[in-house]
Amino acid sequence: MILIKQKLVVLKDLFSLLINQHKNQISYLAGFISALTFVLIYYNFSLEIALLFLLICFGLFEVFNYFFGSTPDIIVMGVDSEEDIMRTLKKSINKAVKEKNNNENDHNS
Repeated sequence: MILIKQKLVVLKDLFSLLINQHKNQISYLAGFISALTFVLIYYNFSLEIALLFLLICFGLFEVFNYFFGSTPDIIVMGVDSEEDIMRTLKKSINKAVKEKNNNENDHNS
């Protein structure tokens, strides 16, 4: 029983990681599928049913964004401690600022 719970926790973590890595693609796909089904329901049934389905899809989309789309997570690979993460982030930010300044200087020249 404990082994099953451990495997379910690992599966839940993998599922959450997959969603967090691909949440933009999932959002676009959900929007496209919602629009497509709205059109199909509208042509085959009525506008009221299509609008009801569209409202349900908007609700599901908002629930998805509430759980997975609030703030982006920063995942830094290859570091072990918080100090390493901070050093890596500072280095990346400084590099990005230098590149931006170089691009602005090149553009102004």
